Amino acid sequence: LAQSFRTQVATSGGVSSNSLAQQNEDFNRKILLMVELVENRSAHPFGMLYFDYATRIVNSPQKNYPVATEYFLAASLAFLRARDESFLNTSLARLSQLCFPNLKADDFAVKPVLDERFAQLVEALDKANVNGKHTVALMDLRRGILEAKRRAKAK
Repeated sequence: LAQSFRTQVATSGGVSSNSLAQQNEDFNRKILLMVELVENRSAHPFGMLYFDYATRIVNSPQKNYPVATEYFLAASLAFLRARDESFLNTSLARLSQLCFPNLKADDFAVKPVLDERFAQLVEALDKANVNGKHTVALMDLRRGILEAKRRAKAK
């Protein structure tokens, strides 16, 4: 609906499709930056929320490990931004102990956001890795993802 409206406005206003595409990209980028700004300012509450969601999913009878992994990755990133080492370490441990052993290669194909979240977390941990503080966590994350991507679905 929004795209249809933008097209109508552009055609009636004489705006070129290239100009409209550029404005649309700028608009989308600004929305993503606003979301990131809000998450950064309220990192700890977001981290707690994501951690709670992930924990509920892992503890539910119908465990959805890809979704839980996404939430634990998001929680870890939020706790890193909030500089809460205790919850960061707990969230990273839950990823390694509960999620990575239960992920399969197909999960990454079905849920590509896992790769994106993983890359964001690794990049942030690399930047925050002063004096090797997160070296072990980075190695565990990379190993866990690599093993999960090698694992085929059970027949």
